[in-house]
Order: sequence, then C-alpha cells, then structure tokens
Amino acid sequence: MGQLSFGISSIVALTFFVLRLTSHLCNGFYLPGSYMHTYSTGEEIFVKVNSLTSIETELPFSYYSLPYCQPPNGIKKSAENLGELLMGDQIDNSPYRFHMNLNESLFLCVTKPLNEDEVKVLKQRTRDLYQVNVILDNLPVMRSAEQNGVQIQWTGFPVGFKTQSGNEDYIINHLKFKVLVHEYEGAGAPVLITGDEGMGVITESNEKKGSGFEIVGFEVEPCSIKRNTDAMLKLKMYDKIEPTETCPAGINGFQVIREQERVAFTYEVKFVKSDIRWPSRWDAYLKMEGARVHWFSILNSLMVIFFLAGIVFVIFLRTVRRDLTRYEELDKEAQAQMNEELSGWKLVVGDVFREPEHSKLFCIMVGNGVQIGGMAVVSIVFAALGFMSPASRGMLLTGMIVLYLFLGIASGYVAVRLWRTIKGDPLGWRSVSWLAACFFPGVAFIILTALNFLLWGSKSTGAIPISLYFMLFFLWFCISVPLTLLGGFMGTHSAQIEFPVRTNQIPREIPARKYPSWLLVLGAGTLPFGTLFIELFFIMSSIWLGRFYYVFGFLLIVLVLLVIVCAEVSVVLTYMHLCVEDWRWWWKAFFASGSVALYVFLYSINYLVFDLSSLSGPVSAMLYLGYFVPLTFSVLLLMSHLCNGFYLPGSYMHTYSTGEEIFVKVNSLTSIETELPFSYYSLPYCQPPNGIKKSAENLGELLMGDQIDNSPYRFHMNLNESLFLCVTKPLNEDEVKVLNQRTRDLYQVNVILDNLPALRYAEQNGIRIQWTGFPVGFRTQSGNEDYIINHLKLKVLVHEYEGAGAPVLITGDEGMGIVTESNEKQGSGFEIVGFEVEPCSIKRNTDAMLKLKMYDTIEPTVTCPAGRDGFQVIREQERVAFTYEVEFVKSDIRWPSRWDAYLKMEGAKVHWFSILNSLMVIFFLAGIVFVIFLRTVRRDLTRYEELDKEAQAQMNEELSGWKLVVGDVFRAPEQPKLLCVMVGNGVQIGGMAVVSIVFAALGFMSPASRGMLLTGMIVLYLFLGIAAGYVAVRLWRTIKGDSLGWTSVSWSVACFFPGVAFIILTALNFLLWGSKSTGAIPISLYFMLFFLWFCISVPLTLLGGFMGTRAEPIEFPVRTNQIPREIPAGKYPSWLLVLGAGTLPFGTLFIELFFIMSSIWLGRFYYVFGFLLIVLVLLVIVCAEVSVVLTYMHLCVEDWRWWWKAFFASGSVALYVFLYSINYLVFDLSSLSGPVSAMLYLGYSLLMAFAIMLSTGAIGFLISFYFVHYLFSSVKID
Repeated sequence: MGQLSFGISSIVALTFFVLRLTSHLCNGFYLPGSYMHTYSTGEEIFVKVNSLTSIETELPFSYYSLPYCQPPNGIKKSAENLGELLMGDQIDNSPYRFHMNLNESLFLCVTKPLNEDEVKVLKQRTRDLYQVNVILDNLPVMRSAEQNGVQIQWTGFPVGFKTQSGNEDYIINHLKFKVLVHEYEGAGAPVLITGDEGMGVITESNEKKGSGFEIVGFEVEPCSIKRNTDAMLKLKMYDKIEPTETCPAGINGFQVIREQERVAFTYEVKFVKSDIRWPSRWDAYLKMEGARVHWFSILNSLMVIFFLAGIVFVIFLRTVRRDLTRYEELDKEAQAQMNEELSGWKLVVGDVFREPEHSKLFCIMVGNGVQIGGMAVVSIVFAALGFMSPASRGMLLTGMIVLYLFLGIASGYVAVRLWRTIKGDPLGWRSVSWLAACFFPGVAFIILTALNFLLWGSKSTGAIPISLYFMLFFLWFCISVPLTLLGGFMGTHSAQIEFPVRTNQIPREIPARKYPSWLLVLGAGTLPFGTLFIELFFIMSSIWLGRFYYVFGFLLIVLVLLVIVCAEVSVVLTYMHLCVEDWRWWWKAFFASGSVALYVFLYSINYLVFDLSSLSGPVSAMLYLGYFVPLTFSVLLLMSHLCNGFYLPGSYMHTYSTGEEIFVKVNSLTSIETELPFSYYSLPYCQPPNGIKKSAENLGELLMGDQIDNSPYRFHMNLNESLFLCVTKPLNEDEVKVLNQRTRDLYQVNVILDNLPALRYAEQNGIRIQWTGFPVGFRTQSGNEDYIINHLKLKVLVHEYEGAGAPVLITGDEGMGIVTESNEKQGSGFEIVGFEVEPCSIKRNTDAMLKLKMYDTIEPTVTCPAGRDGFQVIREQERVAFTYEVEFVKSDIRWPSRWDAYLKMEGAKVHWFSILNSLMVIFFLAGIVFVIFLRTVRRDLTRYEELDKEAQAQMNEELSGWKLVVGDVFRAPEQPKLLCVMVGNGVQIGGMAVVSIVFAALGFMSPASRGMLLTGMIVLYLFLGIAAGYVAVRLWRTIKGDSLGWTSVSWSVACFFPGVAFIILTALNFLLWGSKSTGAIPISLYFMLFFLWFCISVPLTLLGGFMGTRAEPIEFPVRTNQIPREIPAGKYPSWLLVLGAGTLPFGTLFIELFFIMSSIWLGRFYYVFGFLLIVLVLLVIVCAEVSVVLTYMHLCVEDWRWWWKAFFASGSVALYVFLYSINYLVFDLSSLSGPVSAMLYLGYSLLMAFAIMLSTGAIGFLISFYFVHYLFSSVKID
C-alpha cells in the first residue's frame, strides 16, 4: 500500500511536464454571450451606458446622476437579470449613436450653467476616480493608458481628472471612439446563434441576412476640450463638427469644472477593419495574466498534498487495521486487561456516537453546507465549460442563486436524515426542514439589509430595491422552502443509518489535556486555506478592482483540491481526538475544515489594508467587510518586507569633484540567445588611446566569462559633452559577418561606470522594460539590412554629497579607510547614483569625420533617427563613425540606494504564495506524521520490552515489521566506500550552500561585487573539505568497525565531486574554445584551481579524515546476524518508492528554481536571498522528513537494505530538477540558438543536479541513520 502511494505521487509529479504541454486547456473557452449580430453599411447602432463605478469607493451610481446629455427620446432602462440587479448594474440607453462604417464627428449638447450641487458631485466623482462604462453590441469600451511606463488596459473612461500642478478639476467632454469591425459572409453550413434575442440558425436560405459586419472591438480615447459654448448653442444634436486630431495637452485647453460654467459634449467615431473573428472578440478582455502563479500554486499543492496524504492514510490503515485485528482476536478477559493497559480510540466505543450538543443546529449547518457546496461545484463546472461568460452580465450570480434555490431539496434531505440518525426517529423533522430553509438566507438577509441601508443613504445604484427584496422572497418561499421540505420528507423515508455500537448511559470522562482542543481545530484550517488562498487573491481582485475573472479551469482544479484536503483534515483531526479519548468529535470535525473561514476573513482584512488601501470612506470599508464575512490571513504578509533584506553596494563610495575625469569600462558581450560571451574588442569598436588594459578579475568573474576592459569613453563630472571617438577602417568580409551574426543573436554591449552597469529602457508590447546594456545592432521589420549602434546618449545621475563630521567607514576595491573631519573635504563632492543609455544608429559623413581627432566636440543629437535612411548600415567597405554624448542630471537618490533600480524585487507574491503554501501544508501534515510515528513506535517498543522472551518469540511469529530486522538493520550496505564518499561530499556542498546563502541574505555578496558569490562558494567548498573528510571517514569507521582504509576514503572524497565537475566543465570548455568565447576557462585558471584544490582542499580533507579516525566511534545498538534475513517479495519495485519520494523536496524547491534559472540564463539579477534562505530551511526539513518516512516504511516491510534508499529518497529530487531544466529549456529558452548553446545549458544543469543530489541525499541519509540508531537502541536484545 505504501509503495503504491509513493508510486502514485511519483507519477503525479512527473505529469508536471504533461500539464505544462496541455496548460492551454485551463484557458477554457467561452460563449460570447449574445447572438452574432451583423450590421449592414450605414445601419444605425446604439450605445448603452452602465452605472458609474470606482475602486476607491465601491459605490455604483447612475450614469444620469451627473449632468450628461440625455437621449432625444428619453431615458429607457434595459431589461436586467437578477445578477445585474444585485451587482448594482443599471444599463440605460444613451445619446451616442453610430452608423456602420461611417466615420463621424458629432455634437451632442451644451449643459445649463453648472450649479453648486452639480459642481460638488462632479468634483467628488472625479476625485474618487469614477469610471463611465459604455457598451456597444455587448462589448464594454476599452481604454489604454500608461502608468509608470507600463501600458495598461481599462474598461470605461474617467468622469474627469486633476492635473498634478493645479487645483482645478476637469471633465471629460469629448470621446474619440474606435470600433473594430470584421466583415462576415454567411456560410452555407448552418450556424447556431444564441443570445438576448433568442436562438436561431443561419442557413443558405437566410445567408444574406447573416452577412454584413460584426463588431469585434470597442475602444475610446477620452478628452477634455474647452469649447466655445456660445457657438455650440446654435448647433442641434448630431450636427457635424470638425474632428479632433489630438487631445489638448495643456490646462488652458481643458474644460474646467466650475460653477456657472457650461459644458459642451461631443464625440467622434472611427470604424477600423480587423482580422479578429466574432468568437474571439472577448479575448482582449479575458487575457489570462499570471497563469504561472496559478500553476505554481496548483502543482505545489498537488505534490505536497497527495504525497503526504498517501503516507498519512497508509499509516492510519496499517495502525487501525492491526489494532482492530488484535482487539477482535482476544477473549473478553484479555480485552478487559488490554483496556486497562492501553488508551486510545478503542476506549470510547460506548460514547463515540453520543448525541452532540445543539444537535439541531448541527444538522441545519451541515444541510446548508451541502446546499452551498453543491451550488459552488455546479456553478464552477458550468463556468469552466463556458456557459457563464462575463459577456453575459450577471449570469454567473443569477445561475448561483437559481442553483441555491433548487438545491434546497439536498439541504433538507441531508439535514433531516442526519437528525433522524442522531435522534433515532424522525420526530421534529419539519422544524429541522424549516430551519434549514431559513438559516443561511436569514443570515444573508440580515447582513445585506444592514449594508443596504448604507447604500440607500449614499443614493447608490448598488442598493437592492424593495421590489427585488419581494422578488427574492417570492423565489425563496415558492421554490427553496417547498423543495427543502420535500427533501426533509424524503430524508424521513430513506434507509435508516444504524450506529455500529451501542451508546452507554453514563458518558465517559474525557482525560484532561495540556492544550485546549480548539487550538488544534483552528490550526487545521490552515491546510484548506493553503490550497485556496492564491486563487482567492485573483477572485477578490476581479470583484473589487473591476477586473474580469475567467480562469475557471484553475478554479475547478482548486475546488477539487479543496474538497480532498477538507476531507483529509477532518478525518485526521477526528482520529487524533479519538486517540486521546475525546468522543466529542461531531462539532470538531465540522470546524476542522470549516475553520478555513476564519483565515479567509483575516485575509480579506489583509487585502483591504494592503491591496485596497485607496478605498475611501468608512462606508466603503464596511461594505467590503460586510460582503466578505467569511475571509483570510495577514501576519506573514505583514512581515514580508523582512525578506527583501539589504545589500552592501560592493564598492566604496567614490566622490568626484566638478570637472574630474571619469572612465567607463566595458564587459563581455552577452546574449540570451546563445549564452556564449565574447570580448568587447572582438568587434571593430574604437580602442582607448593608451591601449587595452584588463581590469583585475576575481575567481568568480573568470569562471562566469566576464572580461572587464578599459574603454575609450571618458567623462568629466558635471560637464555635458558631445564627442567624436573614431572612424573605423572599411569593414572587411569577416568583420561584416561577425557583426551581422552578433546582431541577429541579440548580443548586448555591457558598459560600466563607477561599478554601475548601464541601464536601457525599451518598450515591448506597450510595456516599459529595463535592460542592462545595449544591443550591438538591430534589423528593421521591413528590411533585410542590419544596422550598427554607433552613437550613445549617456545619462549620469549624480547626488551631491557633503562629508559629515562623524567617521564613515568605506570599503571596496581599493581597500578600507575612514572619512573623518580631517579629510571631510576629500569626501565631499558628487556621487554617481545612476547610469542610463539611449543607443542610436546614425549614418555620419565619414569623410568629414576623418578630419576630427578623438574627443573633438560635435553637435549633440536631439533625437535618434526614426527611419532606416538615417541608420548606419553594416556592409562591406563601409566606414563606421563612433560618437557619444553625456548628460549629467542631479538626483535625490542616495549612494546606498543606487542599486535599487537594478534589484527591483518583482513577483514577490509568487515567492510568498509558494513559501506560505509549502509551510502550511508541510508543517501541518509533517506534524501529524511524526505524532503517529511517535505514538506507533513508542507503543510498539513499550509492549515489546514488557513481554518475556517466550512472548517475544511468539510475537515475532505473529507480527511483521521493523522489529524482525533487528539482526540485519546495521548490515553493511553494498559499495560502502562510495556511500561514505557521496555523503561526505554532500555535507561539503550542503555546508557551502548554507553559509553562502546566509551571507548573501545578510548582504555580504551583492551583485554589485561581480563574481563575489561564486568566488565565496568556491572558497567555502575548499575549506569545508575538513567536514567532508571527517563525516566520510567516521561513517566508514562506523560501518567497518575499524579505521583501516581511511586514507583511501579521504582521497576519494577529495577527488570525487571535483573530478566529476572537471570532466563536465572540460567537455563544455572544448565547445567554448571552439566558439572562441570568453566564457571558456583559460588554461591558467585550470592550474590556479588545481593549485587551490591540491593545496587547500586535499590537505583539509585528509585532516578531517584523520580527525574522523580519532573521534569516538558510533556503536551499533544491536548485533548483526551472520546470515542475512530473506527479504519478502514486494508487489512493486522499491525504486518507485524512492523516485516518488523526491517529489516532495522538489515541490518546495521548484518555484525558487525558476527565478534562479532566469537569473542565470536570462541575464537578470537574482537578489531575493531572503526567500532562498526560507526555501533552504524548508528543503532541509522536508528532505529529513521524507528519508525518515521512507526508511521506516522499508523497515516495516522487513527490507533492511535502507542505506542507499535513505540517501536517494531525498537525493532523487535531483532527477526532477534536471527534468525541470529540460522543461525550462523547451518552454522558457525556446529562443536559444544552436546545439552548442543547448549542450552548454544541459551540461551546467547536469552538474547542478548532481550537486543537489549529493547535498540533499546526505541530509536524508544522516537523519535516517540517527532515526534508525535511536529506534533500535530502544530495543533490549540479549
């Protein structure tokens, strides 16, 4: 059974890669929600308006509560469904009307002079960021805006706005609409179309009717334009006006909101043909962003939950079944004696089915829970299948209400049947049925009515009208109540559930406990919450931030996980209560999983504080909390800033005086397309006047392929200059070939000023992105030519620093010193706190440029050329002129914060989601596993020791398990020397990782100190050879019983991992040498590394081995038999168990692995070492836990060969790491070009996976060894 559960968990983890391949299935599909309406050219189209909404207040208001133009035929409300009414939607007709494919610019109206009340309301709506929501052919209008350099899409447009520099509010009074249309030609095949106007079929007979233009997109650009209202008053509604090319950019052109001011409303519409098809028109609204977060959450939960759940249930089945079998085989006298000796669930047999307190309330709550749960399941299934699209407004809420009403029959049936089971007869079933029908609706009525008074007081359209109250009451009374009573009646006539045991008349006394049981119940809710809370974030964002929620496929998976976990948690907690003789399990089982509601509510408060901090007014906050009475969790998020850590910027604070010369350095050319670095001067760039000089490099920089040289770029502090560098010789064939290749492989030039890499800003798909470095060249989309970057516009951010009297310690490349009063002037000056570059390609007159000397002044470039005629082409016999300009800009950034722009910690929520989920799941179930282990093992040991020899022999014949392998458990494993060597190397690598990450988390290995992290890891590895030798030799001595052969073991330890690394790196190095890459390790560095290894690591390893021979020997607690015991044949091979065990450590590790690999292979800075430290702690705990569990399970099936299995139980995580690296290569590095790059990637990944196997395997083995030693040292054997 145990092997089966581990095999299943292994398969579940391996399906990660299949899930990635089929992840698009979770995007689902949707029915666009209205029938496909086609319009002929010139046909009139009407626009509707919905309520005004704001994420600042969450109070919707009618569109016509503001002084907008009204339709010529008066305001007419559209038919609304139940969901729309409850959501506060109020859809009305509007004065906006279009004619298909006719571009128009039209006048609407001029308002009366604005009075005091109208101005007050308009300003309030403007400052509360209210949005106007208009709808065309069931599509909400979409607006694009740029925030912090990121292009964002919104539905609707603002009522008005306030400029940053002024105190006036301005109204949006002109709309520039864009309607995307697709020409549709009716096909002969029948097409089913459904929607608001019914259902029909388009066939050949009505093909012409189906042909025309479909509306597939609706966009708006809102403007505020101050009009001449006197002239506008002479116009009639829909008179033509001059179209507006661009919206005004200054406040003088805006329409101010002021008393006695008239406002002229106008609009224009433009029709644009589009390739978007009608079924795909909602795709722009339903973009599934952040899918990786959903998958990280789900896969992590899957691996952890199913793995440990399998273990828990296996142990339960083993323990409970064994106890039951033994208990039934005893006679009455023996049972009575056993009852006196033992404790646990067997003693509460006469009380376990005793009626709980408030049994009627219990039955009602269970019945209502079934009703709500059924409603949720069916709703999400239908939504995942696409039948409740956001295009059908209010359909999801309407469907949920209808389902709730009709599922009253299930509520009544479950409540009454449970009542009948507890009481023994159906007496009082009508009372239970009526209460089941009234309980949840009554609570909802009280809360909603209280909130409704707030909405009525605010005159919001979100208030539920009295007529809707009566409608809901009518539906409840006429549908839900009769069905609940019918369900109750069916419950009275269903088969009786008989209790298997009789209940004693006198209740058994419950033993006193150290801790109150409610702590256990409260803690149990963390596990279901860990499954739910990531999806909860997205759901709440869709409700409160006006976003569309449409990843119902993910929600369905989360629901399935939630059901499994709730069942698991309640069973586990019930069993634990019964084991301590607490028979009051009814309510505790309910709240074990039901306590998740507490965390959901705490999380809603956290969400209000951190994500809805802009929510204005107590009314909005009370509405929010009122609607989310069941919500969740904030303590760990409150402390999230602790994991951001700090860093030491890595070089001393250099201050420059005005005019002082500053030199720029250049690093290797790099590319995420090839991962092969090349020297900057491998391309025909200008060279420094005094020749190329390499900067001193540390060990890490050399291994990483960095090659930092001086450059011809030089600045003078606070002096803006535009300078000439050089003109190249005519480019030859080889130079053109190399330049074209580097350009197409997206190579970046990396320049450094005062230890800061140059930052470049680029816009991709409307999103502003930061890059370090700039490209060698580029190719235009429409041409076949490559163009070189030959002009740099450099911006240097400086901060004026005045030396303080207090001493300041400064450290860096040039040593350490103290700035005090005596050298204060020397410390004063300007600090460089930022370095930005804008690269340009400019075709220069090289003949004129040849007359200039290096650093001659030229005319500055205002803007880079926009057309290819102005670009410098890469072509044979072409000369290239290189120039640059520099601008110094004063900044408020302080020197310690200058790296913040590079180390922005994006995606922190993903780290926290992963860590919190792992914490809640792992610690909860791990606690249960160890409690059961301690209970089972301790009880077995106690009983085993109390028996005499004859009884022990009889017991050995009757029982099976770990007690039978007492004479074989410490038998030497196969290949003992290799095991000792691998464990020793694992301790060495693990110690290196722990110390490195701790120092990095404390800020002592900043990215500002290039190569410092890798250098530090190598130094630590060398010095930790003493630990490797000690552990390996002491383990060897323990296994063999003497120290003979310890020198051989020590030498093997010193050579094993370095030897493997040497083979892999040398093979990869031949590839790099063949590509002439700077990433190749030079021969001199090979000798340096060999010298360090031979002079530091080897002697320390031998010293550690010698200390291991002198350490106190570890004595085995039991003797080993001469003849090995036969191992029973298993149903499944044990390697399945070992492979499956690696899924749990991988579940803890793999999210952080994604960020680490992105930093290595995509050129990003990795600096969230605080998170990595937490993940490392979790990894150690899980590796220990997994190996102990697996070792115990092997011993229980009489398999005494546990040594290697304990090692690979946790070490098998390396297999999943390597498989994940292949997955990362396929999905995230798909642009990697050439077999050389792929082989480099796989080679480095293999070395990383091997190191992980050794370190995690060592952790698992050492903990398992301690566990086995402790276990058998407790057994008294002659």
